[in-house]
Amino acid sequence: MTKEQLQDKLDYVMRCAFESLSGAKIIVDENGIVLYASKFHYKYLGIEKEEDLIGKYVCDVIPGTRMHIVVETETAEYGYIFRFVHKKTKEVMPVVCNRVPIYDANNKLVGAMSETIFPQGMEAVLALAKEVERINDKRNASSFIGESKRIEDYVIGSSQAMKDLRQMISQCANFPLPVLITGETGTGKEVFASAFHEFSDRRKNNFVKINCAAIPNELLESELFGYESGAFSGASAGGKVGKFEYAQNGTILLDEIGDMPFNLQAKLLRAIQEKEFEKVGGLKSIPFNARVVCTTNQNMADLIANQKFRQDLYYRINVIEMVIPPLRSRKEDIKPLCRHFIDKINRENGLSIVDISASALELLESYDWPGNVRELRHIVEHACFLLGAGILEREHFKHLELKIGSQQPQEFMSSQGQEERFFESLDEARAFAEMEEIKKALERTKGNKSQAAKLLKIDRTILYDKMKKYNIG
Repeated sequence: MTKEQLQDKLDYVMRCAFESLSGAKIIVDENGIVLYASKFHYKYLGIEKEEDLIGKYVCDVIPGTRMHIVVETETAEYGYIFRFVHKKTKEVMPVVCNRVPIYDANNKLVGAMSETIFPQGMEAVLALAKEVERINDKRNASSFIGESKRIEDYVIGSSQAMKDLRQMISQCANFPLPVLITGETGTGKEVFASAFHEFSDRRKNNFVKINCAAIPNELLESELFGYESGAFSGASAGGKVGKFEYAQNGTILLDEIGDMPFNLQAKLLRAIQEKEFEKVGGLKSIPFNARVVCTTNQNMADLIANQKFRQDLYYRINVIEMVIPPLRSRKEDIKPLCRHFIDKINRENGLSIVDISASALELLESYDWPGNVRELRHIVEHACFLLGAGILEREHFKHLELKIGSQQPQEFMSSQGQEERFFESLDEARAFAEMEEIKKALERTKGNKSQAAKLLKIDRTILYDKMKKYNIG
């Protein structure tokens, strides 16, 4: 035999070997192009012609695959739950996948292979899938994110802005310097704060969160610093450990720092600057060794100008500043965020959503997302529960299409020549009127939320909820 004939025979025998082995095999090159797929893939994907699979980019023919990620990261994945979706019947087949990168003799990446395990019978498939998910959940719960995950899996997004922020976290996570994270409501500031902790050498210690806007002013000091026995009437006999003491050697997150009472800011400044604090009613200084991360959606320069925030404290907490851009300015992040949310929703609720279609993504990208990433998550979650299994299509986001249709209320001139608004429904009109009244109350009280809540005759926590709902900064 010639060398070419031997090579052809070897290729034939190798194909026969792959087909003879149990389970399904698929091989892609270093660019994610499908080179080989066993008969199982044609069967469970509902593909009849070889040219509809071979030579195609793997993500275009196998919805929800992670083969391209294995190629990009050169990282093997074992025991992943995958769900084949039949192209015609939309039937979902859950299986277990192992995916590994392939290297040549010079250790150069040349592609990746996936092996799909098919236990005998659907009940066995589901039982195995459930057991693997249980083991993975247990493993993840007992490991630290910084040791078991890449930062790309934690801070999601493919935009340059997200890449820059991930780099900042990687470079600065181990520094003990304070961090100020700013951005609109719903941009995920707390996620970035968590990343600073989880990818630092403090991750084995406590990550303590406190919302400065959600706790009444008169209780905030004791929540932060704790109190001694008998410090005030009603105080517990044994005193109380505050958040600062509980966060020792770890990280403390001061969410909505712009709402911290002015008289308490001096004590916070001393704790950060002198690295010590005193409990309410206490005389002894307690050493403080925790990283301070603050977040806010307010304009700090305006707060300082209006004497609502100390300038010296601002400079102390703003040693490392991270500005989170709104989702409308980085819409290329919508696709990876959707896939992240789908995976999370599947794991937590036992659903079988495998991907989101291009037409559905086009719809999502046409919206301005005033609620940012939080709103996107809720929209995707709603669609996932609506479908249950399969690929999310445009039709599963009809509620978003209604939002887009009413995103800009139509305006016309009344017979008196005054500008009026036309609303699609009475609920929309009520919401607009409520939003206007909240804005007026905040203007009258110069941004004081407690006084604004009294003017509106509502509880302060309800005012906070409505401000977030209407994206009132």
